[in-house]
Amino acid sequence: MKKIAFITGFMGILTVLILVFGLGYRKAQIKRIDFYTMQVSRQIASGLDDESLIRQLFMFYFQLDDYKTLEKLMPGGIFIHTNNIPLKNTGRQDLGLLDLNIEKINEIYRKKGLPSPVFSVDEEGGGVNRINNEALDFPSPMTIGEAFSKSHQDDLPMLAGFYTCIGLRRHGIQWPLVPVADVQSNPDNPVIGIRSFGSDPKMVTHMVSQYILGVQNGRCLSAMKHFPGHGDTNLDSHFDLPSIDKNLEELKKTELYPYEHLLGNDKSPDGIMSAHIIFNKISPEPATMSHKWLTQILKNELHFKGIIVTDDLTMNAVNIYASKEKIKNTAVKAFLAGADVLLYAFAVNESEQMLNGFVAAYKRGEIPKERILESVQKIIYRKIRLGILDQYIREHKNQWPLETRQMATQLLEYSKETDLNIQNLQSQLAKIESVNNFISKNGIKTIWGNPDTAINIQSYPLFTDYPETGKYYQRMKDKTQVYPLQKLASTACPDKCVVLNTLKMPLEKILALKKKNRWILFTINNPFPKKKFTAFLSDEDVIVDTFSITETSRDKLIETWLENKIPPKAAVLY
Repeated sequence: MKKIAFITGFMGILTVLILVFGLGYRKAQIKRIDFYTMQVSRQIASGLDDESLIRQLFMFYFQLDDYKTLEKLMPGGIFIHTNNIPLKNTGRQDLGLLDLNIEKINEIYRKKGLPSPVFSVDEEGGGVNRINNEALDFPSPMTIGEAFSKSHQDDLPMLAGFYTCIGLRRHGIQWPLVPVADVQSNPDNPVIGIRSFGSDPKMVTHMVSQYILGVQNGRCLSAMKHFPGHGDTNLDSHFDLPSIDKNLEELKKTELYPYEHLLGNDKSPDGIMSAHIIFNKISPEPATMSHKWLTQILKNELHFKGIIVTDDLTMNAVNIYASKEKIKNTAVKAFLAGADVLLYAFAVNESEQMLNGFVAAYKRGEIPKERILESVQKIIYRKIRLGILDQYIREHKNQWPLETRQMATQLLEYSKETDLNIQNLQSQLAKIESVNNFISKNGIKTIWGNPDTAINIQSYPLFTDYPETGKYYQRMKDKTQVYPLQKLASTACPDKCVVLNTLKMPLEKILALKKKNRWILFTINNPFPKKKFTAFLSDEDVIVDTFSITETSRDKLIETWLENKIPPKAAVLY
């Protein structure tokens, strides 16, 4: 209770603190710093040769100690995933070695006289949590959304965004590729689900806005995704090419609602990630490769001035479309559609070919240099704002004209002061454990059934995969008879039983064992898509879900069972 009181008290202060940090300078001073940043970014871009400019557009994935591949690519951005984070002999991530790899990569760029890369990672929370660090163990966006709906604490998404940024910056990573702005509206969506804040466009917009504020005030880049919206698909674009038949007016009511309300004003994110989805009534091309979507609608109609980054161009949705339309270089196609950063992740052996194909297209005159400069200046502008290029500026500014050199000096002072402000803000905020506990506790919800709150659920037999060595196991045994989950099929339940599934066993696999008895199921599973499990359930059954799979969420789920409390049924989920 003390921790919850602690975080609740600071939540009221947080908005003021962050706004003081974000808006502490007078508007005139902010405009001046913005002008200096733009001028210096142009100066840096003008000093790069054509191929170095093109490399700034790419974000590649490779093993971080593969310096041979790095020397061939030298991209403006480097994508981090669980597969290129080094491991210890125990199998756990070696975050110390990760830090050393990133430092060495930055040093290679410095020695070559090139701007440092921006490092990115999908760090959404919940199941999309790439770095196994307690400081980044945030629950999923849907958990945060549910906690917000119960507590009405506006600062919850802001805190999550701020601490996610701070946790990543400690490892030299500045772009968490968040938040998810998709509105979860399709019960059979296999890829979004709990990655979304919810199914209400207005609530999602509010959550996204606050999350962006937290990320950007932690001094990271944001990236609303997946434009124009991935919430109403029944296919996963990692494997298939989804399509949607809604017209523009229909899309504005749901998918486009967050973008229409947050772009072109001071709530606008630094970046937007495009989706590999065809919207049949708008454009025959996937949004990532559609000039209509990226340039006409996003840039011209929605007035987005930031960075457009593609979702991974190696995903099968892109491969299917490229094969059908005989597109030789998907990066060229996406760039001419309006993208600024070209993410090409999980086909390392093809990365150099993709880069060389882009360079060749430029030399053939298919890509105007002015268009390349436009995107590169956007990228460098934001690298300067993040402090990524502080060392580069210090080492190169004496070669620049006097006026630009003076601007650069002012920017370095501003960067130092910004970091001090962030450190001061951190010291005044609640600890990460309190934030996680608060969100995870309030994020638990009944997503199926209408439980009788008068029934003591601890009088039922309990089947669980929670280990006997766990800190809660003895307390569970003190409440009722506990069986291992694998005995569910062979041990006869009485009229009712409780299943506590905490280690991500597929929900449909557990429910396939169900007979006619009533079940109350506590789970950390993703309840989407709906058709996978509803066929097994009766009206008397209940599913209680955390919408997340973090350690904190699991502990809070067990505490909910120990307290004999089932939260209210979801009013609208699908």
